[in-house]
Amino acid sequence: MPFGVDLGTTNSSIAWADDLGNVHSLRVRSGVIEPYPAVERSLVFDPEGDDFVVGQPATAAAMRQGGLLVRSFKRRFDKQRLRERGYEIKIEATGEYDAVEQGVRYKESRVLVPLFYDKYSRGEVVAAGGRLLRHLLTSAEIDVETEPAGAALAGLQRSAAEAGAQETLYIGVPVTFGPTARRRLLAALVASGCFGTGPTAYTRALKRCRLVYEPLALVSTLTFFEPQNVVVFDYGGGTLDIAVLEVDFDGVEAPRFRELSLGGLRQAGDALDAMFRDALLDARPGLKKAYASQMAGDSDFDVWQADDAFANTKIRLSAADAADIPLFNEHVTRLEFENAIEPELRSVVAATNDALAHAGLRAQDVGTVLLTGGSSLIPAVQSRLREQFEHVDEFSFLAGRPGDIDDAREALTGVSRGLARFGFLDRFETRAACDYSVVVPGIPGEVPCLSRGADDVTSISKSPPVRIPVPRRRVATFALYSNLVREAFCGAAVDVALPPGTEAVEVRVSASRERFVPAFAVYVPGVPAPIAEFDLDGMKADDLAAFVEGEAEWVPSAVDPSQFVLTKPLALGDFVRWDLAGPQRLGKVVEIREISSGDHPVEMLGFDPKPYVITVAREIDGALRFGQVFPGAWKVGDVRLA
Repeated sequence: MPFGVDLGTTNSSIAWADDLGNVHSLRVRSGVIEPYPAVERSLVFDPEGDDFVVGQPATAAAMRQGGLLVRSFKRRFDKQRLRERGYEIKIEATGEYDAVEQGVRYKESRVLVPLFYDKYSRGEVVAAGGRLLRHLLTSAEIDVETEPAGAALAGLQRSAAEAGAQETLYIGVPVTFGPTARRRLLAALVASGCFGTGPTAYTRALKRCRLVYEPLALVSTLTFFEPQNVVVFDYGGGTLDIAVLEVDFDGVEAPRFRELSLGGLRQAGDALDAMFRDALLDARPGLKKAYASQMAGDSDFDVWQADDAFANTKIRLSAADAADIPLFNEHVTRLEFENAIEPELRSVVAATNDALAHAGLRAQDVGTVLLTGGSSLIPAVQSRLREQFEHVDEFSFLAGRPGDIDDAREALTGVSRGLARFGFLDRFETRAACDYSVVVPGIPGEVPCLSRGADDVTSISKSPPVRIPVPRRRVATFALYSNLVREAFCGAAVDVALPPGTEAVEVRVSASRERFVPAFAVYVPGVPAPIAEFDLDGMKADDLAAFVEGEAEWVPSAVDPSQFVLTKPLALGDFVRWDLAGPQRLGKVVEIREISSGDHPVEMLGFDPKPYVITVAREIDGALRFGQVFPGAWKVGDVRLA
């Protein structure tokens, strides 16, 4: 029977559904139990070392030994830019005279430099996820504290790692999880060691694990007696995830669930902690000085301890009107916290309204509201949502009581229990969660290929074909994008060698929920076999392993075209390769200016370059000099990340 795995940003858990559909949380913490045996902190000390430590004990190890304490790594799964190394361009004088240019001749070289996009590297993030997943998947004891009296199966020994291959692992992912995050999650599953070794481990993990949007699974824990619309609101440490569903009995006793829309935000509890901390530091010079002193040690434990002090205070302010910040001995009130997070509260309400609008509903059309996740226990969050759904009575507005230990445990284990129940019921009707479009450099705009609400088709060959014109050249590049919560690149760009005389092709997209990432294929009209294809499930084991571990943004053919597409919006500090009516060049983005407002954002808001002027610098004689300034007419195909 199915297991539900919640690899959370702050806390993690695992649950199992027995043959009768009863869901049991597994014990994942031993020794000093804080806060619950079924909940483990998402912390890993020295993840790439032999003496790694998982969970809450990792903090003690970091304090004793010093070293790398990895936290909040789940949201880094989806962060394109981690700590890595790359090439910077240097142009140096050769001392030779150039008679044509009548000056000193220069030579160009590439120098390997560190790119500090993040504190952690990809290897550290994936290893941390693998260590924690192994800890969860090898749990083999039912948590008696979560079982009803007399119903506990304390003697049952059940490990997800050792269960038969027919038992699926349902792994929760945020609505905002993109293809990079899914690829790193697959790498972490293999790094757990629970699927064997070598390239075939990737194939086994891919076949046995199914990714499920976290809020979808949660509705399966509820009991319904009549048709209605339901909003599930999962507000954890890393993301806000919202699902709007229709419950229908369709002439049978058991309900079926039809997904109407998904939505959310890319930040959650961690962002609230930061807003609270920053507001207090701005208002209290003494606290700011004490915080700076704590951070000055620059050890991972000191940094974690300082930030955790504010997170801990946030939690206690859910049950109390005032509290002291541990470590700093400062008294703060709930009102101060609520004022600090006011902008985020407005964003939460706006995200909920957006999800309703995508579903074609008003708040008044909703019969049940379910809140879960640690951040859903914040009184101000519950208050805003009660105002939004004021017609829903107290029996149908399902939210935990702030400060109640049982409700807190339910909120922290809700996703894993919902995932296990989701796997047992299998009564969910899904559709394409968003619009999917293909971009072809040389062809203006994006071409819609699969619309929000379209049938969930697993086979690419059975997906509806969309005719797309191609540029008049031997090779074309095709890239898939989606717009679930924001515009996002969907996993791979494919370089296609076009048969002579080809003026248009057909593209088919499969975004089935049973896939780790969407798949697509390119066909010549009238020819049954595709001329290019990206399909993770159809890859050979060696190719799959190389794709996942290589962090490849491309699945190229044998030829390398001069046209490129962006796989992520450009940001300050990115190293790029551009090709504007001349040889390819390398440089670093040093300025982004929005043409209409004159603002200077740190990152493009989307993939469309037209609203921006981007300045790229090259290093000459040890100094950064402004090099190429992209015009407002810069188009897709002129640049890519190097």
